[in-house]
Amino acid sequence: MSKLRLLTIFSIGLLIANVVLVGFMLSKKNSNQGQKRKHNPIELLTRELQLNNAQKEKVSGLVHEHKSYMDSIRTQVEPLKKELRNDIFSADQSPEKDSFFNALGLIQADVERKFHQHFIDIRNICEGKQIEQFEKLLEKMPDRHGPNRNRKR
Repeated sequence: MSKLRLLTIFSIGLLIANVVLVGFMLSKKNSNQGQKRKHNPIELLTRELQLNNAQKEKVSGLVHEHKSYMDSIRTQVEPLKKELRNDIFSADQSPEKDSFFNALGLIQADVERKFHQHFIDIRNICEGKQIEQFEKLLEKMPDRHGPNRNRKR
């Protein structure tokens, strides 16, 4: 077998491998987009709990209110975390960092209270078997706002 023929076969093999790799990457990207849609809390609750229209409206209001609250919390937390990150690289370590930790702790406590109340409010909208289904759904849910929020689901 000549070098030219061997090089041609090798090049074709690499080309096929690249096409297959790009195909996997594109199919993975499309499947991730579909998963994002599955995590819409209103649709998830409507589907899993078989909410009627009135319940869906109430849940939708609660979810939007909760999202607004969480967005405002993020805007409060970002500057505090930025200050702490800046302190890591600063030659003069700030004695004020305890106040940043305390502020973050208070915010996190408030977040936990809000999440707890949010789930109670949703549970109060449920009726009959929906309450049991909601409790099962909560048991399956990952802790998305706590220390394990980045774990694989």
